[in-house]
Amino acid sequence: MEIHYIWIKDFGYLQKAEINLSARFIFKLTPTSESEEMYNLQITRNEDFTENFFEEDNIQNVTAIIGKNGSGKSSILNYLKTYLPDGSYDEIKNDIIVFSTIISDQEYYIVAYPMHMKLTLDSNISHFEARPYESFKEINNNYLDKNPQEDISYIYYSYFLEKNPILKYNSEGLVDLSTSRLLIEKSENQLISPNEETTKENLHVTASDLDYYVTSETARAVQLLASKNKIHIPFKSPEKLFIKIDLTDYFFLFNKNKDEDVTEFIENIRKLNTTSEPKERLINNLLLSLVCNFFVTDLNFNINIKFKYNLSIGKIKLVKSITEHFFKNLPTEYNFNGTPVSYTRNATLSKLIPKFIEHIEELIKKGTITVHTEEYFSFNIEEEINNDFEIFINLYLQIMGITSFLEFNWRTLSTGEQSFLSFIARFHNLLHHSNKKLKDNVMILIDEGDAGFHPEWQRSFFQNTITFLSKLFQDRKIQLIFTANTPFLTSDLPKHHLIFIEKKGKGKSIIHSKENNRKKTFGANIHSLLSDSFYMDGALIGEFAKRKIDKIILFLKNPGNREPDSKYKKVIEQIGEPIIRNKLLDMWNIKFGVDEEIEQLERRINELRLKKKSK
Repeated sequence: MEIHYIWIKDFGYLQKAEINLSARFIFKLTPTSESEEMYNLQITRNEDFTENFFEEDNIQNVTAIIGKNGSGKSSILNYLKTYLPDGSYDEIKNDIIVFSTIISDQEYYIVAYPMHMKLTLDSNISHFEARPYESFKEINNNYLDKNPQEDISYIYYSYFLEKNPILKYNSEGLVDLSTSRLLIEKSENQLISPNEETTKENLHVTASDLDYYVTSETARAVQLLASKNKIHIPFKSPEKLFIKIDLTDYFFLFNKNKDEDVTEFIENIRKLNTTSEPKERLINNLLLSLVCNFFVTDLNFNINIKFKYNLSIGKIKLVKSITEHFFKNLPTEYNFNGTPVSYTRNATLSKLIPKFIEHIEELIKKGTITVHTEEYFSFNIEEEINNDFEIFINLYLQIMGITSFLEFNWRTLSTGEQSFLSFIARFHNLLHHSNKKLKDNVMILIDEGDAGFHPEWQRSFFQNTITFLSKLFQDRKIQLIFTANTPFLTSDLPKHHLIFIEKKGKGKSIIHSKENNRKKTFGANIHSLLSDSFYMDGALIGEFAKRKIDKIILFLKNPGNREPDSKYKKVIEQIGEPIIRNKLLDMWNIKFGVDEEIEQLERRINELRLKKKSK
C-alpha cells in the first residue's frame, strides 16, 4: 500500500494544499464551482518516472519536502503523523487521499473523498476509483475493505526537541522515535504503572529524563553493534564502549554543617580505598559513587522523609564490606502521622545493588569488561554481550537516583558518526527489541535527519539511510518522506520526487506542483542548488562576509570618500572568490589608482634621496 496524493483543506499553514507524494502520477485538483464544493481531479502519468529508481525492491517511493525553516515542511509531517495512523476518518473528513493497494498482483488506486464533496476524475488510467469515506465502513468489496490508515504503520523520526512533540500519544499506528518522545518515555511508562504508590515514589527518586535518555541511547547503540543481524554501518564499528565512574557527587553534598555525618561517612569510605589492585579499586570507587548517588537523591528529594541511617564504620576496614552492610540495612519504612508506611525504593536498592556489583565482577572475570584505571572500564562490543549488557543497563537504570553516576563514551567515533549511530539504532531497536507490531506497509517520516552533520556526512546521508532502512525492513514495503533545507538531498533525487514549499506570509504556505519550472535537480551541482532561492536567496557567502563586502562597495561608490582606507584594501585582497576580489580591485583602482601611484612614486623618490645622502 502506498499513499500517492493528499489534498488538505485546512491544517495550520496548509490551506487547500496539494501534497503530491507520487513520483508515478501527477495530480491536479481544480474547483468546478464557485458556490459549491465541486472539484475535478486530473490524473496523468509522469513520463519521467523510472521504475525501481532506488534499486531496492522494497522501497516503494521516496519524497523529499524542500523549503526554508518556517515554510511549512513540518506541518505536512504533523498532518501525516497526526491524522493518518489512528484508523479513523473523523479528523480528515474534509480532505482527499489517494492511495493504492495490491490485490492478486493487481494494483488498485483509490481516491477517498468526503461525502459532502462532489468529485469527478479526469483520467484515462485504469484501476482508479473514487469512493467517499463513509463507504469504507462497508467491507463487502474484495479489494476496498481497508483504508490507508489501517494498513500502514507510520514511523516518525526527529532529532530536534519540539515544543509540542506528540499530538496523539496513544495512536496504535504511529511509532514515534523523535528525541522529544524518547525524553518523556520514562515518565510515561511510570505513569501507566499498575502500582500507583510506587509510581509516585519512583517518579521523584529515579534519574532525570535526560539521564535516562542518554543511557537508553547508549543501550540502543550497543544492541545494534552487538547484533547478530548484521547491518551496514558506513564507518568502522567501535570495539569498546568506555564508561567512567562519576566521583564528583560527594564534593557538593550540600550543607556540610547540616549533613556532617553523611559527609564524614563518605570521606571515611574514600580514605579506605588504599588497595593497589586496579580491579578492586574500581569496584570500591563504583560502590563509593553508589553511596554518593544514593545520598544526593535522599538529601535533595526526600526532605519530608527522615530516615535514620547506620553510618558507623566501626572496625570494618574494607570498602566493599562497609557499603554492602549499609545498603543491606537500609530502612524500608517510615512513620507518617503515627502510621508505618513502606518505602519500596530502599527495599529495591537493598536487593539490586549487590546484584549490580556481582554482575560487574562476573563480567570482569569473563573478559567482557576491561578495567583500565580505577575510574575507567569498558565493555568489549561482541555478539555475545547483548544479554550481559542488557542486564547491566537495566540494573543501572533501576538503582540510579536523580543523578547518574556513570558516563558513557564512544571514544573512537566522531560527533557525526555518533549522531548517525543514534539515528539507525532507534530503528534497529524498534524492529528487534520492542513489542511494537508493524504492518507489512511502513511509511517512514524523517524530519531533517541530517541536521547537525558535517557537510560530508550530509552528502552521504541519503545513500546511507536508504541502504540501512531497506535492509532493516527487508520483509516490508516502505515509503520514505524526508524534509530538508540543505541542497544535498535535492541533488540525490529527480525533481518529481521533490516537493518545494515556501512561506508567503499571513501564516500560509505555497506548495509548488510537480510540473514546476525549477531546473533538473538529480546530480545537480551543489553550488547551483545553493543559489536557488529555496536555500540561500542567491547568496553563496556568509552573512558577515556579505555585509563587509557591501560596506566596501558603498565606500567605493560614495563620491565623498576621496582618501583610500588601507583596512578596506587589505580586506579586498583577502577575499577568496576571485571574481568578487578582482571586481573590487578594479573599482578600487578606478577610484584611488592615480593617488596610490603618486604615493608609491613619492615613496620611491624619498628612498632614493636617503640612499644618495648616505653615500
